[in-house]
Amino acid sequence: MSNSSDDVHERPAWLLPVFVGLTVLIFSGFFLYYYFGPTTGEILGTDPKASASTEMIETTIGDLSFNVPVNYTRIPAQRSGGKQKEIAFHALLLDLTPFTPEQKHLFDSNEADAQVVHFRIHERGKTLPATRRLDSIYVRYFESATQATAENPLEHYTFVDSSGYRDQDLFVFWPDAGEPLLLMCFRETGVIANPSCSRTLSLSDGTMLTYRYKRPFQKNWHEIDDMLVALVRGWEPKANKPVGPLGSLDDTILNLEGGSLESSSLNSAVILTSAP
Repeated sequence: MSNSSDDVHERPAWLLPVFVGLTVLIFSGFFLYYYFGPTTGEILGTDPKASASTEMIETTIGDLSFNVPVNYTRIPAQRSGGKQKEIAFHALLLDLTPFTPEQKHLFDSNEADAQVVHFRIHERGKTLPATRRLDSIYVRYFESATQATAENPLEHYTFVDSSGYRDQDLFVFWPDAGEPLLLMCFRETGVIANPSCSRTLSLSDGTMLTYRYKRPFQKNWHEIDDMLVALVRGWEPKANKPVGPLGSLDDTILNLEGGSLESSSLNSAVILTSAP
């Protein structure tokens, strides 16, 4: 009978310091990436990042095609062209200046009087026509009304405190024909420091335009609406026009040679938001 003993294995002296060092490096890498690395949205191109490029993008949104200048776009991932559900844009009021590096601070501003207007072309989805939204939803929550006058063609409505629209004002303009223009504007409150106004309108049966700007520019509502529609219509190839039967959508026609703009009907709905 023989005696046996367990073998004793001595670990290298450098193993523990190496393990500790690797652990420190890994946690330092996570720390640096968390605070200084790109976000997931930046990697995927879904976070806003302005561009000064004057390159044109050929894209289709809903049932309309557009040739879009890159320097108006906000989201890198939407600059690939082709079929898109929506594309977000920005410009400076009142002349709708596209992005330049020298004016970056104006495009980034969220002050109460910020000049930037954010707008997007998107698929219609389930957006209700303006008349249905006005008659079926908003009218039930009206608290007071101010009728339009020759000097001010906008009707002004406020909402009861028990409604979800209590911090907003609704301005309505009735054109000679077609759907009304609905402009919803937030009021300044303890929660909303820099309120905005917004409108959504139909470009065709399947394509919408939504825009939003700071409330101090509400006095320029008609000029802004005409200029934005003209800008977007100017991006359409001629093959898009005409865009459907008269009266079924916003038949806004831009005469490129004469520079005239005719809005025959305004089929709109409201996007309720105030953050840029």
